[in-house]
Amino acid sequence: MKHAWTKREAWGKASAGLIGGLLAYTLSGIALGAVLHRLGLSMQVALASATVLAAPVWTAIMLWVLFAVNARSAWLRAGGTVLVLGVVTGASKLL
Repeated sequence: MKHAWTKREAWGKASAGLIGGLLAYTLSGIALGAVLHRLGLSMQVALASATVLAAPVWTAIMLWVLFAVNARSAWLRAGGTVLVLGVVTGASKLL
């Protein structure tokens, strides 16, 4: 499928997906690891499970950002997702 993207738009969306997705992956992994450990799993099992479960989050964020209308919208989507996951991560530490 061919898109009429400019270089600026392509770089904006790609960088938002990679940077925002990586931050989302990290934050969701931390939150999942903390929650799973508090639910009674050992630390090793909780970390391994969090790593495996957080990988689809990164993929979903990158695809969601890719389908944004423009680069600015892509960065807003990525930033908003990271902000929400940051709040969830902070809340998971308070449990």
